[in-house]
Amino acid sequence: MHIFLDTNAIYKDPFLQKGKNRILLQLAKHNDVHLYISKTVYSELLRRHRVFVESELKAANEAISKISPFFRKNRDEVTLNVKAEDLIWEFTNYFEEKEIDGQLHVIPYDVEVLERVVDVDMYEMEPFIKKQQLLNKKGQKVTYEKKEIRDAIIWHSYQVFIEKNKLEDCY
Repeated sequence: MHIFLDTNAIYKDPFLQKGKNRILLQLAKHNDVHLYISKTVYSELLRRHRVFVESELKAANEAISKISPFFRKNRDEVTLNVKAEDLIWEFTNYFEEKEIDGQLHVIPYDVEVLERVVDVDMYEMEPFIKKQQLLNKKGQKVTYEKKEIRDAIIWHSYQVFIEKNKLEDCY
């Protein structure tokens, strides 16, 4: 069984530790179950995780700063001894370990995908190019196109990988 993951399925749980993600990771310890993410998904996860970590560390430092005037000297002290870079390193190291263990495969970019994505963009192909409507200040409907280029890259990467490797039983 070959399971291809999208960012939406794991961005709140990038270490695959909760619920169904944990079960997927456990299943991937067996030779007949393989988990895949595209390089685009990995990059998107890394970016989101970095933003999350930096935001939460900033909030924690701000909270410490706000409460510190109420600390009693020689008794109260709070220090946050963690760096965003260390947490990001743990993220990248985790994915490297899962690849080495064979539990997760990161699919690299493929040249063929570029051609397909260019076609999707040029010919405005569904589902990656969607026409949306909104109302302007005058109450008139305005149509615009919403491009989902990253989704096109992700799913075409999976399609090309499956075709090149003649995989069956893909989800």
